[in-house]
Amino acid sequence: MTTSSWRTRWRFYPDAENDVGERLPLRAGSVKTITTDELGEYLGIRWFHALLFVVCLLLQVPAFVLLAPSPYVSKDIQEEFGLTEVAASLVSTSIILGSALGVIAIGNMADRFGRRGSSAACISAILIGVLFQMAIPSGGQLNYWIFKALRTLLGIPYGGLTVVVTFYMMEFMPDSIRGLAAASMQLSWSIAAIYTIKIVQAFESSLGWRITLTLPTVPACLLGLLCLCLIPESPRWLLTQGRDDEAQRVLEGVFSWSALWGTGYTGEVPKVVLAKDDEHIPSMDEARHVLMEMFTPPLRKINVIVFFLTNIMEGVGNSLWIWGPEILNRVSGTTAPLDIFMYGEAVWLIGIVATMLVIDTVGRIPLLVISYVLSGVVFGLLAMVSTVQSAGVLWLLRCVCDALMWGSLTTYMSEVFPTRIRGTCVGVAVVTARLASVAMPMVAGAMISGHFRLMNPCSSAALVSAQSSVPVSLARLQGNRRDDAKETLLCQ
Repeated sequence: MTTSSWRTRWRFYPDAENDVGERLPLRAGSVKTITTDELGEYLGIRWFHALLFVVCLLLQVPAFVLLAPSPYVSKDIQEEFGLTEVAASLVSTSIILGSALGVIAIGNMADRFGRRGSSAACISAILIGVLFQMAIPSGGQLNYWIFKALRTLLGIPYGGLTVVVTFYMMEFMPDSIRGLAAASMQLSWSIAAIYTIKIVQAFESSLGWRITLTLPTVPACLLGLLCLCLIPESPRWLLTQGRDDEAQRVLEGVFSWSALWGTGYTGEVPKVVLAKDDEHIPSMDEARHVLMEMFTPPLRKINVIVFFLTNIMEGVGNSLWIWGPEILNRVSGTTAPLDIFMYGEAVWLIGIVATMLVIDTVGRIPLLVISYVLSGVVFGLLAMVSTVQSAGVLWLLRCVCDALMWGSLTTYMSEVFPTRIRGTCVGVAVVTARLASVAMPMVAGAMISGHFRLMNPCSSAALVSAQSSVPVSLARLQGNRRDDAKETLLCQ
């Protein structure tokens, strides 16, 4: 779909001629040159942003649906292939292992070939890959390794899609709601998880784990591909590629939508040029130049901070997600109902909404400190209870903490890097966290199969200390609370 046809398609929406904003006192018909840093304030909050929000939520669902059913069918897979607990964890973590490559490769692809096209490629790869799962023969070590290799390959588009969609949406958003917008992307996980748990409850016992893993993903992928037809390429990315005319046509289409909230600029669309931090450099196509720029001040400090935060968040969080049913079973001495985990996803949803509402007021850093400290405390308490009711309550509290953590950290990462290398930087920033997400569930599996009661409290105490100290150190590095633009150092 061309940019001009995309704009024409939405012409039935009312124009914004009567919504002239007092914040931007330009005369109707005047033309002004602005930078990409100023673009968000001129756009305001339009009906286009509502469409973009819904589309981006749905674009991430295929990736999360690919992963979400894994803990609930892992027992069946373990029994069919005769796996240990450590090997069984790889059913889920093989996707995350592949995503370590995907966040870099697809992030770089998004910087070179565009956000929209990269998203389409990821969704198409997921759709094709899940269909191959149906052909995996039953039993045997060879068939298990084929299955694991396929899941690892599926991790490449999974990892790419989860990072590209967020910063794609952020590049359209005004500064006043960028935190809310980025945090809102975590709602995709809740949608995917609740959807897949209901499918597992309805079909797993009758259809088997292969169909249960595949069934939720196919309609999610088809819907995602249809949604891509409704949105244009990022004008910021087009400008970094020297495609100024295409970027201007996209912006004309966006400016033609009326204001949804507050006021927005009307009149002739201003000419947009790159801000200094977004300017394209000739060496962009060479990976070594990108890496050299990533580790120059002040990006060096940012990469160190994000390294520690993402490793704790993804490694610990993924261990609890994969082994959640088994942990609650052992704590209570009975089979924990799947409804606990479905309620947990609903509570996660509430936590993400709360993050959306407060993140632009409270700030990214205070929320990071609160979420990491409380998550560590709750995890420590979880190791000490003995009833399914107490464990269930703590599990729900942990979901709230995780929602705050994921919402604030993904927002921070999506803002802090310059546009021209944002995809590559975010990819490199989380790659070690994806590796931690593979290693830590294997350690947790060994603990569960061995001395769970002896080792878990000690591990919990260490996690409380680690999760508390890292964000506090981050707060010291960042100083006292500042406005969002200063707080994120390089916020675009």
